[in-house]
Amino acid sequence: MSLGSTFSWGIANIFVKRVSDVPSQSLLAWMSLFTVPLLLLLSVLFEPNGFPLLSHAPLSAWLGLAYTVLASTVIAYGLWYYLLAKYTVSQVAPFSLLTPVFGIAAGQLFFQEALTEATLWGGAITIAGVAIIVIRRPKLAIITEAT
Repeated sequence: MSLGSTFSWGIANIFVKRVSDVPSQSLLAWMSLFTVPLLLLLSVLFEPNGFPLLSHAPLSAWLGLAYTVLASTVIAYGLWYYLLAKYTVSQVAPFSLLTPVFGIAAGQLFFQEALTEATLWGGAITIAGVAIIVIRRPKLAIITEAT
């Protein structure tokens, strides 16, 4: 499933790049418009008592949902689509590999999670890998951008 979702996300990035003349927030709004009904249908099919549980959801669940909708979707994907419209996919995509680093940093900042030596090494290797990708881009990508 991870490989399938990664492949799908990569294809989606290429399609977003191809419609770069559409404003990023408009693109996000249209994609959300078509996603919500499908997810509601799947929720009804696979979570039969999901809607009654909503009336008893704690405030933390609603705040988590608000964060996901606003910060993760509207702001983050809006910025991501803006970058895809402005730069090539090969320039933008490597930065998505930094997601775990930011996730660990957020865990440290908000939840004081334990930070191990292995985690620090993993973060350093990830950052170094992204730096290598960004700094040593293939000549073909540079030639393509110039044309």
